[in-house]
Amino acid sequence: MIKNIVFDMGNVLVDYTADGVCRHFIEDPEARKRVSTSVFVSPEWILLDMGVMPEDMALKKMQARLDTEEERSLAALCFNLPLSLLGLRVLGSGFGVKTFICFILVAVFSDSLPTLLLTLMGEPIPTDPMMALDPFKLGDEVLLACIFGGVVMGVGVGMIMKTRASSGGTDVLSNILYKWTHRPLGQLQIMIDSCIVVFGFLMFQDWKVPMYSWLSIFLMGKTIDIILQGFNAEKSFFIISDKAEEIREYVLNDLHRGGSIVPIQGMYNRAEKEMIMTMVNRRQMVTLQQAIYKIDPNAFVTIFD
Repeated sequence: MIKNIVFDMGNVLVDYTADGVCRHFIEDPEARKRVSTSVFVSPEWILLDMGVMPEDMALKKMQARLDTEEERSLAALCFNLPLSLLGLRVLGSGFGVKTFICFILVAVFSDSLPTLLLTLMGEPIPTDPMMALDPFKLGDEVLLACIFGGVVMGVGVGMIMKTRASSGGTDVLSNILYKWTHRPLGQLQIMIDSCIVVFGFLMFQDWKVPMYSWLSIFLMGKTIDIILQGFNAEKSFFIISDKAEEIREYVLNDLHRGGSIVPIQGMYNRAEKEMIMTMVNRRQMVTLQQAIYKIDPNAFVTIFD
C-alpha cells in the first residue's frame, strides 16, 4: 500500500534542468537567456513552487517580460515541461507524447481563439499583453465567467483526459494520482487545485478570489467526471429481508424491473437468507425505499451508483 508520495524534481524522478530545456528548444543564445530568466529566475516561479499562485497568472506575467510572441510560446513550453516529463516517466510514453501535443494546442488556441472572436465581432484587440482578451464582455460578470468558464474548461479537460492525455500543469498530477488511487479524475482535480487555492488564500488573505476559484474548480471537476463517466442515472439495490418474496413481487409488478436473488448466509448466526439485487432509476429510488420500509422496516438495504 502506498502511504507517502514524494514529488522530487531534483534529477531523481526525471533528468530535468532549466538550462537543458531552454538549450533544447531555443538556438539563439540571447533568446535562450531571456526565456530562462523570465521563467526560471523569476518571483512567479518561486510562488508557483510554494503553491500560492495560479499557473495561468504566473505564465501571463512571465510572458509579459518577453519581447516576441515566439519567446512567449517557448516560455509556455518550458513552463509546462517539468510536470509533463514526470508524467512521461510515471505514465508512459503514450501519455507523454499526447500531453506534449495537447498543451501546445491549448497554448495556440488560448492565444488565437479570443483574438479571432474579437476580429469577427469587429472589436479592437488590446496591445497590452497583461490585458485580458474578453470577447464576451464578462470582465464585470465574475460569477457568470466562473460558471461558464468552469463548465467549458471541464468539457475540454474531460475530453483530453478521455484520450489518456492531459493539457499540462495540474492535470498531469491528477492523472498520476489516479494511477495510484483510482479515484475519479474530476475529484482528484478538485483536490489538487483546491490546495493551490488554499495556499493562495493564506498568502494574500483575499477571500473573494478563492471563493470564485472554488466555484470554477468544483464545476470543472464535476464536468470532467460527467464527460468521463457519463450521467449515471441508475442505482443498484442490495436488499436483505425476511419478507424477500413480497419485495420481489413489488419490484416485478409495480416497478416493472428485473433483478437477481442470491442465497446468502448471515455472519453472526449463519442463518440462511436471500438477497435481492436490482437496479432502478433515480425517480424510482425513493419509491422503492418507501416500499421496502413499508413491507419490512427491519430490512437491510445497500444502495450503489
